[in-house]
Amino acid sequence: MARLDKTTKRNIDRQRLALVVLFILGGAAAWWQNAGEMPTASVKTFSATELPPAVADLDFTSAAASWSDLHVDAQGALKIDGRLELALSETIALTRDEAFEAQAARIALLIEKQLGASASRQFAELLPVLQNYKEAEQRWWQENGRHSPPPYADLFALQDDMLGEALAAQLFADQRRMANVMLASYQIQHDESLTQAQKDRALMDLQSGFGEAGLDD
Repeated sequence: MARLDKTTKRNIDRQRLALVVLFILGGAAAWWQNAGEMPTASVKTFSATELPPAVADLDFTSAAASWSDLHVDAQGALKIDGRLELALSETIALTRDEAFEAQAARIALLIEKQLGASASRQFAELLPVLQNYKEAEQRWWQENGRHSPPPYADLFALQDDMLGEALAAQLFADQRRMANVMLASYQIQHDESLTQAQKDRALMDLQSGFGEAGLDD
């Protein structure tokens, strides 16, 4: 009978030990499962804010391509040139007046990711300035586009008045150079004192000079 009691006692001890081991393993498994679920819960909690329709509907393809052509200096500032004017114009074409602020904020964020904070702030400051000019430029073309050649000197004066001479000269340097070449070409073609051969030669020289100036830029 005593031997039976010892055997029973050993069995009870083994069962208790097994229960303890199962309890420990069960607790560890529950902790591991919860730990594995934590990143999923975190992602759900901190999911990206949904963009408003006026911003989400924008197609940044052409504008983003123009942003990639922009140059920044060692301090992160944008180089003000024809590339910047084109990028600003492409961006303005995307925006709508009723949601301009939200769209401009989204654009500034995208440019900051691509070019840095300094360039983004500079771009954001120039965007409404050039937008105002573009509205005036559109009215100017409606009034003067029928002239041949258009009075480009008046357009350049409008740029100087609205943007300041320094900024206008930098943003529209390429445009002004091309306009001057077009005016010179028009004058050559309508110069009755020149023979056709002389006109052809003068036009070739003009085109060659324009191409070399472009390479220098």
